[in-house]
Amino acid sequence: MKLSIERVTAILSLRDKRLNAGYFLIATIGIVAVIILLGDRTNIYSVKGHSQTLTINTTSSDINEWYFDSGTLVAEELFLEPITLSSERYFTFASGTELRITAVNSAGQHKILISAKSLKHSGTLESSDATTPLSGYLELLVNLSKDIVLPFEGKAFLGEDVGRDVDSLLLEGEVNILESRFMSSGRYQGETYTLDTGDRATIVDLNNEYISKGFLRFTDENAFYFSVVSEGDGVRVTRFGNEDLLLTPSIWSRVTKDPVVAAITSLFALMFLLLEFILLLKQTIKNKDQL
Repeated sequence: MKLSIERVTAILSLRDKRLNAGYFLIATIGIVAVIILLGDRTNIYSVKGHSQTLTINTTSSDINEWYFDSGTLVAEELFLEPITLSSERYFTFASGTELRITAVNSAGQHKILISAKSLKHSGTLESSDATTPLSGYLELLVNLSKDIVLPFEGKAFLGEDVGRDVDSLLLEGEVNILESRFMSSGRYQGETYTLDTGDRATIVDLNNEYISKGFLRFTDENAFYFSVVSEGDGVRVTRFGNEDLLLTPSIWSRVTKDPVVAAITSLFALMFLLLEFILLLKQTIKNKDQL
């Protein structure tokens, strides 16, 4: 009877050690998993597609000073009198302004309308004998006789909310997320979201840390191509005027697509197998010694 009690005690003691080791391993894995899956990472958001309208709050970078020597300019400070631009009289948009770009289809002729608004400086009208800085609101209407590419830097709002008197929309778009690898350099392709016709999208920057960069490409079509890239905290989408979505990477994306996380997951699985094998081997040796 005494031998049986000692044997039961030894088995229970071994089981407790085994459980403790298992609990410790599970707790360690849990802590590591939380760090891997919920830890902050710097994500890059790429938004591209075709739209009939777009608004940019430009930075002070020179890249935003778009130059035009063709088109019709109308400005508050010029008493709204239309001015035809040419190589002798051209216009340059000022940086640090709010620009709104709209594709216009008039009688089969595709044009672009660019409006600027700034209390200080909206742009400069120049000619061989005069330079006229303009402030306030102005518009430039350009006939698309050739393809135009306009790079920009600033916060971009893609598309327009669907509502009364709104006839220029985002037609189609795509959001791609590039995530940083866990504890290593480089990035991997995360999730991809499709934007619907009529969506309004912008890259969210909660702490104003990042600057979006991109370009617009105009062709003889009723919409223009856009591409915007920036680090950020997500992409906010307003859908049909009343649905606000924030597109961010999911935990499942990190588990399935991050190569570092996949390697760590495989390592944990191997550790489990080794632990089971070691405990089974010890139990087998112990049983042989007791025979």
